[in-house]
Amino acid sequence: MNFVRRVIGPMVAVGVLAGCGPVTPVADPSAAPATGTPTTSTAPAITDIPAAAFLQTKDLGKGGHLVEQGERSDAVSPCWGAPRQSDSMLVVREEVVGTYRFVGRYDTVNKRPEPDGYVWEVITSYRAGGASAYVDEVREQITRCAKDVVKEGPTAVTWTRSIVSEGLAGDESLMWRRKSSYRYAGRVYETNEFIAVIRLGDVVVLVHIAVNPGIPLRDPVDRLVETAVRRATSHLPA
Repeated sequence: MNFVRRVIGPMVAVGVLAGCGPVTPVADPSAAPATGTPTTSTAPAITDIPAAAFLQTKDLGKGGHLVEQGERSDAVSPCWGAPRQSDSMLVVREEVVGTYRFVGRYDTVNKRPEPDGYVWEVITSYRAGGASAYVDEVREQITRCAKDVVKEGPTAVTWTRSIVSEGLAGDESLMWRRKSSYRYAGRVYETNEFIAVIRLGDVVVLVHIAVNPGIPLRDPVDRLVETAVRRATSHLPA
């Protein structure tokens, strides 16, 4: 797997991603402190995330592939653009994106399987307590930004956020859903995305999945998340 890293802040690195996503969001400048009691660890912080810890091309289905250029996931903060107190404990953050073939689409012109979704994976290492604080912030932001309306020209897009499951893997985890709905030319259009957040000690694995069009099916979503956790667990430093 090849991905390009670039520094976006002190001790922060990110893989260059492919551009694809929902309607351009509007940043929420408000922020709230993390809640709960952070979990402490005596192990040294992970300062480098190996490429093998991420999803690989063979994990992305027939026709799926990793992409080298584009935008980062916009789901690290459920409230778009909201600062995170946990970032004060961040050591390194890296990210990759790939296409995924959720259904059996086939390109009859080029005679090849056709991916119909995107998968972002973000792995973040924190100093002791930072990962737990981040998961608390995600919960708080999902509640705070459960519903908002963004104006896109003459169109008003309604966004909703909700937790759909918990206890997926790791020390603590959750999966949340982001849905948009808008009316255009007398028709209602919707987008759906799933974002899994899994804490492994002082590391957080985030898997952000979007399908165009439609809603991601849970079976392939769960398989991708399980594979991401397995690779991270196997290849991150102990």
